[in-house]
Amino acid sequence: MRAKRKGQSAKWTFGALVLLQAFHSFEEYRGQLWESFPPARFVSGLVSQDLERGFLIGNIALVGFGFWCLLFPVRRDWASAVPIMWGWAIVETVNGIGHPLWALLQGSYTPGVITAPILLVLAIALLVQLRAPAVVEHLLGRGIFPEQLAWFLEGSWRRLVLSPRTLRSRLPLTDRSVVCEIGVGGGYYGRALAPDARRYVGVDIQLGMLKRVARRGGSRVLPVQADATRLPLLTESVDIVVAVTVLGEVPSVPDVLNEVWRVLRVGGTLSVSEHFPDPDRIAFANLRSLVERAGLRLERHDGRSWSYTATFIKPSQG
Repeated sequence: MRAKRKGQSAKWTFGALVLLQAFHSFEEYRGQLWESFPPARFVSGLVSQDLERGFLIGNIALVGFGFWCLLFPVRRDWASAVPIMWGWAIVETVNGIGHPLWALLQGSYTPGVITAPILLVLAIALLVQLRAPAVVEHLLGRGIFPEQLAWFLEGSWRRLVLSPRTLRSRLPLTDRSVVCEIGVGGGYYGRALAPDARRYVGVDIQLGMLKRVARRGGSRVLPVQADATRLPLLTESVDIVVAVTVLGEVPSVPDVLNEVWRVLRVGGTLSVSEHFPDPDRIAFANLRSLVERAGLRLERHDGRSWSYTATFIKPSQG
């Protein structure tokens, strides 16, 4: 419920930002910004030789696009909604800072400077609602990947570093396998792997990620909200545990590995993949040390240092 309220707040803030952009564009037009601001003159000239007409057409198109985004992608929760709000907030942040700086350099009023500070305040508010601080924290190598950026994990770029097909080829997956993916996220890998398993449990601590799995067609993935150190699974009930760029985000890797040991059957597999550009990825040598200390044995290593999959086996204790 709290996450839903935050989502509604972001929509309202985005709407206010688009509306204020309309007033901001009007202020710029009244002050003939294209006459005094070189970037505005350049962009207007791309649209029309008549700079006033070019400026007017460009800003009408911008505001129209903003209201279209509000009424369709944002209001209807399309997959593109969050990227659009992020992009708009970043542009308006630059806008809100740039206008006052230009006015200071000119030493007088410049068109747009009155509404620019309000744009900046709304843009920052939207970034906070989109969990920008959590994003920055993750980029610094701390904390879990925020659900608001799940769309980034499903971009075409990921096929270049570790495609679902490549990961599938590195797993001993059969139609009798019970699989648990820790940190399933939006289901980028789970949706591709689940049809080949008897049961595929996707664990994530963020409810928003699990809802995304369902929205993106992951009907074969059983979504479970849980902490990786306390998996709601029976002892020795899992054949394969999958973890893709997730162990670097947990507070205690040893605690997670102890839980993996508990749920894995004897002879079961732990598959850990790490790849660029994850800021908290674990180097293979460090990972091997951690996992072998937990009692699992390295079976194979595939890939290179910037994108690899390490496969470990739970040996019998006899």
